[in-house]
Amino acid sequence: KVKHWKPKTASSVHPIPFKEPVGMELWTYRRELKRDLLGTLATIRKLGFTDVETASFYDRSAVEFRTILDKEGLTCSSIIASYDRLDHDMDGVIKDAKVVGAHYVITSEIPHHGEFNIDDVKKAAADFNNWGRTLKHAGLQFGYHPHGFEFGHTPKETLFDVLVAQTDAALVTFEMDAFWFAHGGADPATFLERYPNRFQLLHLKDIAKGFRQNLTGRAPDEASVALGAGELNWPTIFRTAKIAGVKRYYIEDESPYAPKQVLVT
Repeated sequence: KVKHWKPKTASSVHPIPFKEPVGMELWTYRRELKRDLLGTLATIRKLGFTDVETASFYDRSAVEFRTILDKEGLTCSSIIASYDRLDHDMDGVIKDAKVVGAHYVITSEIPHHGEFNIDDVKKAAADFNNWGRTLKHAGLQFGYHPHGFEFGHTPKETLFDVLVAQTDAALVTFEMDAFWFAHGGADPATFLERYPNRFQLLHLKDIAKGFRQNLTGRAPDEASVALGAGELNWPTIFRTAKIAGVKRYYIEDESPYAPKQVLVT
């Protein structure tokens, strides 16, 4: 059971000094963006953000979306594409990424039936290496965003460890979402330290205290709390991320109270 399902107030969160540039993962404002794309992007810019990551163009073409971003003074450094689209429409993904100005093309899923297993890892690793090679030739960088189910164990290691070992570091990077690592029972700082230069992107998202870890890859939106209000050790994560070579940071909040929690953050 999640204990903290209400937005935290500014007085309940202790500020953590952090000087790296931080972008906004637009999923944070998914509800607001559907209602008012231009107004919501303007709000994000007024908050001081200049860069975004997105998994949607919100019913606009890539060209239209880029025009809007330019108007609002925003850049888009990363887009998230589905596994299926990468498998069947790589040319379209590359075109979209270049139109909006993104360097990173991320997928955040690995299709699997039942419990995620070693065969799923092997297939994904082969696909990732192939896609990474194609995207590298196009001047782009492929990456994978785990969602926690990858931390099931083999006799010696986690399935995520196997995925890292079977992917080419020159072709495949990873986007750590601190929430989802913790959700799957993995300590974010430990994996940043274990795999230096394999994580180029990091989602800043806290997880509610007392949340029960599991390997489902699913969690209620309310389990996402304001940074510093949850159970993650952000000073350690920030320090380790800098040493490990993280290049891009994005705030992401899946809570129904996300816009308010971003203000607290």
